[in-house]
Order: sequence, then C-alpha cells, then structure tokens
Amino acid sequence: MLSNILNNNLCISCGLCAAVCPVKCIDFQRVGGMNLPLIDSHNCNSCGTCLRICPSNIACNGGGGISYGKALHVFIARTKNKIFLANSISGGVVTELINDLLNDKIYSQAFTVQDNNYNDFPSSELTLDLKASQKSRYLPVSYKHCAEYILNHRDEKIILTGVPCFVQGIMNIISEFGLKRENYFIIGLFCYRTMSMNVIDYFRNHKAAQNGMREF
Repeated sequence: MLSNILNNNLCISCGLCAAVCPVKCIDFQRVGGMNLPLIDSHNCNSCGTCLRICPSNIACNGGGGISYGKALHVFIARTKNKIFLANSISGGVVTELINDLLNDKIYSQAFTVQDNNYNDFPSSELTLDLKASQKSRYLPVSYKHCAEYILNHRDEKIILTGVPCFVQGIMNIISEFGLKRENYFIIGLFCYRTMSMNVIDYFRNHKAAQNGMREF
C-alpha cells in the first residue's frame, strides 16, 4: 500500500500515482513542504496500480539503486545557441537537444517545468517556451499531467525530462500500460536528493512579500 511509502518518508511528490489511478481516488495534501497522496478509501478498489508505478516502491521493499544498462559514451558539451547558453546553468545541452528534436519534427511535444512562479507545486507541463524551462529547480516536481498526457496520446512521440525517480516511474508506466518505448526520448537530469517546498513557503509568508512573491 502507498501508506508504506508515506510512513517511510519515501514519497517524492511526483504525482504519478494519481495519474494512473483507474478510479481517480487519489488527491494530494501539503505536509511538511511535500505534496503527499491522500487516498479516498471509500472509492479505492485496491487494484495496486499506484504501488506498481510508484518509483519509491522498490526502495521501500529493500531494493537499492536502479540502473538501465551501461554508459556507452560520456561527453562534455555546451550549446552554440548564444541565447540558450547565456540563460543556462550547465551548458544548455538539454535545451538544445529539445529544441532541435522539436524543430526537426522527430518528436511532437516536450514536457518541462515552465516557470519559476511557485504559488503551487512546480509541475512538468507541455513546453511552450524553452527559455522559461531552463535552470534547475531543486524542488519536488509533479509529473501528473505529463503521465496523463502520454496515457491519453499513446501514438505521439514525446520528449520527457525529469530526475531519476521520474525516469523510474515513467519506465514503470510504459511497462504497466504497454506503451511503445520508442515513442519517448527520456532525458534524465542529475539529482542529489528530494528537496521540499519549505523554503518557498518561508519567503512567501515573509513580511517583505506582502504583495505576493512574483518569482523565486
């Protein structure tokens, strides 16, 4: 049950459990700077789909880190796009990859975090402005809309970006629902640990932000 994930403080607020729930009985509540699942036990049919998808489930059952294959090559690179480079933290390579793949129509859509205005939890959404999606967030990100989209658009070729836990969760979804792995270009981002929204709440509630916090 997802309660094991919560009791062991393993939830990363990715939102994938709600995206795959067949009866839509999972909502979220903000606890300790995290967006934690709240299950409507009256409507839950105990199908276990959420648990099979949950990227923290393996860790909860004593599993270690997960690796897919071996690195074939390692490169140090940076974009030649001066605008992307000036707005980047680590060379703008991810932004350049997404930009080229979309422009060449190899993939039709991309999911990234689009802005730095965190009135709610950051969420991975369809990319409208690549420049707005640049720079690291260091906060929990919801991938609920991303997962719902790929489940409802099975034939689209989509670029997905996210931290390793999300990659594990999306691989679980691909396997569970029989999606075509070749439809997804998955870009895994480096991650040190799951942060919380507590620092955002601190600044939002600070007396200097009485008129609202525009950007973080």
